[in-house]
Amino acid sequence: MMFVKMVANVLIQKLTTLVEANMANEKYGPEELAHDAGMSHSNLNRKLKSATNQNASKFIREIRLKKAKELLQNEGLTAAEISYRVGFGSPTYFNKCFHEFFGYAPGEMRNHNSHANHNNINHNQKIKAENQKPGKLRIAAGIFALIFITAQAWFIIHKINVNRAVNKIIPRAMEIHDEGNFFDAFYLLKKAEKYIPNKNEFLKLDSAYSSYQSIYTHPPGAEVYFKAYSDTTENWRYLGITPVDSAKLPSLTVLKYKIVKQGYDTVIAVQPTVWDFYRKLFTAGTTPEGMVSATAAFLDFHGHVAAGTIPYWMELSEILGNDSTTSYFIDKFEVTNAQYKRFITSGGYQHRKYWKHPFVKDKKQLSWEEAMALFIDQTGRPGPSTWKAGDYPRNEEDYPVSGISWYEAAAYAEFAGKELPSFSHWIAAKGLETFESYVLSKSNFKYEGPAKVGFYKGMNAYGSYDMAGNVREWCFNGNSSSRTTCGGAWNDAFYAYRDVNIINPFDRSEKNGFRCVKYIEKEKIPAFCFDTLNFGSPHPEMNYRQYLVNDDVFKTVRDQFLYAKSPLDARVEWRDDINKNYILQKITFNTVYNDKRIVAYLCLPRTSIPPYQTVIMFPGIDWFNPGGSSENMIRDQIAGVNYYLKDGRAIVFPVLYGSLERAYDNDNTTDSLTNGMVNQINDFSRLVDYLETREDIDADKIAVWGASWGGVLSSLIPAIDKRVKTSILYISCASPVDKEFPEWSAINFLSRINIPTLMLEGKYDIYFDYKGWIKPTYDFLGTPVKDKKLVLYETDHFIPFKDAVKESLGWLDKYFGPVPKKH
Repeated sequence: MMFVKMVANVLIQKLTTLVEANMANEKYGPEELAHDAGMSHSNLNRKLKSATNQNASKFIREIRLKKAKELLQNEGLTAAEISYRVGFGSPTYFNKCFHEFFGYAPGEMRNHNSHANHNNINHNQKIKAENQKPGKLRIAAGIFALIFITAQAWFIIHKINVNRAVNKIIPRAMEIHDEGNFFDAFYLLKKAEKYIPNKNEFLKLDSAYSSYQSIYTHPPGAEVYFKAYSDTTENWRYLGITPVDSAKLPSLTVLKYKIVKQGYDTVIAVQPTVWDFYRKLFTAGTTPEGMVSATAAFLDFHGHVAAGTIPYWMELSEILGNDSTTSYFIDKFEVTNAQYKRFITSGGYQHRKYWKHPFVKDKKQLSWEEAMALFIDQTGRPGPSTWKAGDYPRNEEDYPVSGISWYEAAAYAEFAGKELPSFSHWIAAKGLETFESYVLSKSNFKYEGPAKVGFYKGMNAYGSYDMAGNVREWCFNGNSSSRTTCGGAWNDAFYAYRDVNIINPFDRSEKNGFRCVKYIEKEKIPAFCFDTLNFGSPHPEMNYRQYLVNDDVFKTVRDQFLYAKSPLDARVEWRDDINKNYILQKITFNTVYNDKRIVAYLCLPRTSIPPYQTVIMFPGIDWFNPGGSSENMIRDQIAGVNYYLKDGRAIVFPVLYGSLERAYDNDNTTDSLTNGMVNQINDFSRLVDYLETREDIDADKIAVWGASWGGVLSSLIPAIDKRVKTSILYISCASPVDKEFPEWSAINFLSRINIPTLMLEGKYDIYFDYKGWIKPTYDFLGTPVKDKKLVLYETDHFIPFKDAVKESLGWLDKYFGPVPKKH
């Protein structure tokens, strides 16, 4: 009972503080108080009824009246002046409420303690009033004039505020909401709410901009604060005390939360506002230093990780959940060089007690001595492959340790009294699957090397940093010949964050780092979390040739891509020549299948002499997702392939049918395969039609470049449009067969291609499996062996940048000739 009273007292104190902070605002009522307190109006009334036997309106009015009494006692102000100070818009109504609450009028309050004196004063005032009636009338007239002027001023100011809300604040809120800034849009709308004359229009916007979220803790009674995910200051807003019931918050966004309860460790949480959430609190001092608490909901997928797909529990584990939840601790940051140095100086490479796992290499078990001989730095001393003379690079003590094998990471974890996280626990701590762009936008995928831990502010669901990028992190699970890493490294594409990398446990790449976990009740964790993971289904021996069709059948397929030439009506929509390396033009021209227009971005290099060799670019899946904006994305796309421009070649990015702002006309699967693909390749051919009209483009030297999912389509185009003279596939290839539509199987297109083709592929790519995708693509290419080249790297969905530049530019030099440069 005492605890309940304490919680109620804390609530009343918080609500009183909020009312007092808005004392002069006559519009501050129950709705505003409920919002600022982080609860619904009905919930506020329910809690106040329980604690004070009052509703919110009465609670606010009594605080105002008590403040008015205090001012009347201590300030030399009139009752009318005080009424405005405490939020009463009408002095008459203030007098009425004051009299009802205290039993006497405000003007009588100063002398109320002495009844006799009060009577004498009244008597004297009556005599004075008889003698000074003319003066009293003048005072009354002055007060009336003051009220009139105040009302007029209020009306003018209110009109200004209405005009500002309607013509400035609301349009700005809508603008930044469309840009994806849901947090600021929500609070701009809130700022304008009391001035919007059309409440129906406001309610429509409010419904679109708002979400309702409940927050639970064990134990309850914790204060919850929040701020925007991007906010790195200590500017926390108070939300309420757990359980927080249906707090009104910005919709479709991610917030940071601080959960505070006396006697417990403070928790920092990150959560989308579309779902309720729960956090367990630990007694103060329980959370190990440098770690954060997390909770895993375990789903049994029988240890199987599907090859070539994103395992769907990565997308749904936080949403689905189940009753099998267990808390654990995970490192807030990746293990640093300084921390790993302590392991070495403490004899980490000499004490066998830390090395618990048998060393198995190429299916052969190594001895202790054989394994230790492999775990050396660049000078032959024990330590990571990135170190020299047994030490890390100068001034990099706070950088993540890298160049670490799985065995070394596991040994350090044993030394630290921790463990490597199971795959399930790493994924649970990652969280935010549906909103991972918030993490990615603040993570180290900059291609410039690792950064100090925590330098980039990408925070995950439970308050850990750098799970995306910086270095990829070893997990416990694997099988006899491999282990997993997760999260991607600084020199990976951003979507490596979603990858499950299959790595030899002896791999000591500069990309490899790790963090540790500490399990609380390991015996309660399902055993399957630590089981062997089987990476990918074994591909059955497939007779791909059974899906090949003869030339007559393929001619029927190819004829679907023919179209009658018609006017392009091409226009340069805008031109940007600010960049020192290139001139950027946005171009539109007519399609051949409807009245819409194709969009393309042409980049002309400044370093070479026209006519330019030209590469038509097909970037990764983000460029092909419907609903985005190409203008928002184009400069980022250019940055990734800027080396073509620096070398003097033009590049062009088409926005094909079904992509970005040119979304499909319908969602029919058959349409997207047949009619959709026909439209896309028609768009490509129309782009080539356009390039042929330009004198500054060499139409005999046109190449296609496809990366990741963008390359799936680009790999097939040369079978249709013979004006393409060479092709470069970058971590991409074609899916060989389509059993439902065999005549559309990629092998039928590939076998009709004979132009020079370069393939740069990752051996361990989880999206484009070597055996099932990469090798069949290469094998079925009709290109002569001397003119096709497959370069296979010991990587996943990534090719080292310098190799990509060297191979790509060298390939174009070989088949197009070097670019003539300006002097």
